[in-house]
Amino acid sequence: MSRNLYKHPFRLMKRLVRLMAMGKKTLLAAVFISALLVSMLLGCQVVKLANANFEPQPSVYIEPDGNVTGTDKIIQDGNNYVLTADADIYICVLRSNAVLTEQDTRFTPSP
Repeated sequence: MSRNLYKHPFRLMKRLVRLMAMGKKTLLAAVFISALLVSMLLGCQVVKLANANFEPQPSVYIEPDGNVTGTDKIIQDGNNYVLTADADIYICVLRSNAVLTEQDTRFTPSP
């Protein structure tokens, strides 16, 4: 078979061109796939997942025993608790029969 190729140099050239073309296509495909994989890997490292917290966490607690923790802007008088200053806080009332009122402040309870 090799003798046949040497007798006809155009056949040899055709075969070499085919091999080179196939090699170029394979090389191009490998480069394309490699670039795609690299971009996917880099893209995965950049993306951060978001965590959502739709309910605010209480920063002030009125405990079941009556103690107030987290602020000094609430004073206690028995079961009555008085907010003495404007404050942007979330209050968690754990005490039964507690009454929370305001003293010269704007008190807006959330629903």
